[in-house]
Amino acid sequence: MDTLNKTGSAIEYLLNYRDGKIKHGLEIENGLDEYLKFKRKQVCIILGHDNVGKTYFINWYFLALALKHELKFIIWSGENQHGQILRDLIQMYSGQQFKTLTHEQIVSYTSYLEQ
Repeated sequence: MDTLNKTGSAIEYLLNYRDGKIKHGLEIENGLDEYLKFKRKQVCIILGHDNVGKTYFINWYFLALALKHELKFIIWSGENQHGQILRDLIQMYSGQQFKTLTHEQIVSYTSYLEQ
């Protein structure tokens, strides 16, 4: 018999959830934490129409997690060039428009973010 679909098979999980015994994911300490938590060893697929901000959002989220929890991420994006993603990450990290940065700042931010 398949215990996953057996009546009552989820009761232990439900009671543990109710009692706060289920480990929560990592937070970034903003309003988004109410809806999204990062859990290691989990796969999350983000789907949506072209040019709605999926890549920009997830890169911002990964950057926030990396800075807060000292994590490292590998980013693969079939639609964007490495430089495009790095440009956005530099702007997010520095809080400045890319064109206002000096060459030295760009090199410094790039070195930091690529590590």
